[in-house]
Amino acid sequence: MEREQFQKKKSKILKRVAILLAVFMSLFLIIALVYSRFGIAGLFQNKFLSNIMGLDKQQILTVPSITIQEEDKIKSELGFDPKTQNLSELKGHKTMTMTLTPQGTTYLMNSLLKEKNIVNNLMVSTTNKNELEISAIADVALICKMVGENKESIESSIGELPDKVPVYSTLSTNYKGNNSAITSIKVGSFDVPGSIYTSINGSIDSGLDLFFENALGIKLENISIENNQITLSGDFPAP
Repeated sequence: MEREQFQKKKSKILKRVAILLAVFMSLFLIIALVYSRFGIAGLFQNKFLSNIMGLDKQQILTVPSITIQEEDKIKSELGFDPKTQNLSELKGHKTMTMTLTPQGTTYLMNSLLKEKNIVNNLMVSTTNKNELEISAIADVALICKMVGENKESIESSIGELPDKVPVYSTLSTNYKGNNSAITSIKVGSFDVPGSIYTSINGSIDSGLDLFFENALGIKLENISIENNQITLSGDFPAP
């Protein structure tokens, strides 16, 4: 009798496992078909798949609060308080090199954004490979504008994109002759295949330059990461 009950329980468990496997395989097949036909944009447009894949969820980085000492250091080196300064009044530039912690860099970038809606909840960190980690919710149209593109031209090739996208990326600043290169991108929780972004790695430096200048007012000369410290060199906005 006990053996018969055991066999019944075993049969029920196996059936449930088989059903779960079938569901997961079907879901995977649907995702693969939508992606192959419409790309990332297609996954965004399908609300069911978008929710399942976490395309609306930002990757949260562990970035501690900036210390009072580092905040004071940034104010002193800039020559103004970025929290209270009207950025539109900054007409000059000051050449300098600033070495900051990830939380200091996060504070600096958020403070210097000319348009606060370009990115929301911007977080910056580093990896143990001395790569730069960036996580934010980006306004697609404004980001395109900052790097000299427009949303419509991109959508003409990959399909309609949402207005705002949570993006996580790791960036190597010492890649093949000290060029910058994207080493990974996540849109929400979806890992973007390398075949999509590796082809643009030769243009990452110019894209960074455009973003820093147009979004932050910094004419970037160099960015490097070492021992959890981020060094930015260039012409910074000044009164």
